Amino acid sequence: SGLTRLSMYNNGIRTGGDASLPDFLAANPGMVHLDLSGNNFNDGDALLIAAALRTNDTLKYLDLDGNDLTTEGLNALECAIRDETSLNALSDSNHSCRIIGVGESFDMWHEDEDVNRGFKIYNLLSKRHA
Repeated sequence: SGLTRLSMYNNGIRTGGDASLPDFLAANPGMVHLDLSGNNFNDGDALLIAAALRTNDTLKYLDLDGNDLTTEGLNALECAIRDETSLNALSDSNHSCRIIGVGESFDMWHEDEDVNRGFKIYNLLSKRHA
């Protein structure tokens, strides 16, 4: 069954641009829970993780609290789970992963990804036709 939960909490991890972790996530392993809180991940790491989340549909929980992320990294992560540039982009976003520690806007409403997709599409259409 493989590794499904991994905590690398508070290890002072600094990738220096290495993409091993995002590449692992992009391969869509059976990982369900990943705690990367309390490290030194930066915006460059967030961009790579965001790209990985676009193809990953098994990760349900990602904790990035206490890292060195700014608006650039946060925007990339938000776009991976809720890309509102078009209805198709939103539908293609990651609906399975809840990202913790990066703000309330990342919280998902339900553990079922089809329900999440529906909520996100409804909210986008509500904003556009308000």
